[in-house]
Amino acid sequence: MLLLISLVLFQDVETADSVSKGRLELRTGKYENAAKTLRAVAKKMPDSAEVFDMLGTAEFMVGESVASCLAFDHQIKLEPKDAPGHWRRGISLYYAGRYAEGQKQFEDYQSVDGNDVENTVWKLMCQSRAPGQSLEKAQKEMLPIGLDRRIPMMKVLDLYAGKAKPAEVAKLAEQTTGAQVDSANFYGNLYLGLWEDLLGNAKPAEAYLAKAAEGKGGSEYMRDVGRVHLKLLKSKKLPWQKP
Repeated sequence: MLLLISLVLFQDVETADSVSKGRLELRTGKYENAAKTLRAVAKKMPDSAEVFDMLGTAEFMVGESVASCLAFDHQIKLEPKDAPGHWRRGISLYYAGRYAEGQKQFEDYQSVDGNDVENTVWKLMCQSRAPGQSLEKAQKEMLPIGLDRRIPMMKVLDLYAGKAKPAEVAKLAEQTTGAQVDSANFYGNLYLGLWEDLLGNAKPAEAYLAKAAEGKGGSEYMRDVGRVHLKLLKSKKLPWQKP
C-alpha cells in the first residue's frame, strides 16, 4: 500500500513538473517543445482546462490549427464560461477552415469588448470564406465598433469595410510617431497582409506579413499569428489555397 501511495505521489509530482515545463516552453517561444510536452500532459490530465488552453495555443503556434481547435473545444467544454472571450479559438477556427464557427466566436466576443477592431475584422474574414457567404455580405454585416485607440486600427476598419484604400492605412502607420510607432507599423502591416490575402493577392500579402514579422510592436500573440500565417502562406498550407 505504501509503495502504491508513493508511486501515485511521484506521478503527481512528475505531471505537475511537466505542466510547469510546458508553460515555460510556451512563454519562452519554444513552441515545438511546448506542443510535445503538453500533448503528453493532456493525456494524463483530460479534465484540466488550463492544460488544454495551453495546448491549443502551442498547436496553433506550430501551424497545427485543426489540433489547436480540438484542444480549445475541449477547454471550453470543461469551462463554458471561457467561451465568449476566447478570441484565440476564433483565430484557430479561421485557419482550420471552420469559418461559420469562427464567425460565431467573434460575434460572441463582441459582448466582451465592443471597441476592438480586430474582432470585427476576424469575423468578416471568417464570414467571407464561409460557404454561401461573400466579402460584400460580410461588409454589410460588420460588427459595430466604438473607438479603438490604437493607430491605425480605425483606418483598418474602414479598409475592411470597403471605405479606405491600403495606401491610406500604410500612410497613417508610417506617419505615426511617439509611443505608438512600433505598434502602428506592426498592426498596419499585419492587417494589410491579411487583407491582401483575403483578396487572393498572395505576393503583396507575403510582403506585408514579412514586414509585420520584423516588427516589435503589438501583442506577442498577434505577432505570432502573423508569423504563422506567413509560414502557411509560403508553404501553400492555408485551407483556402489550392495545392
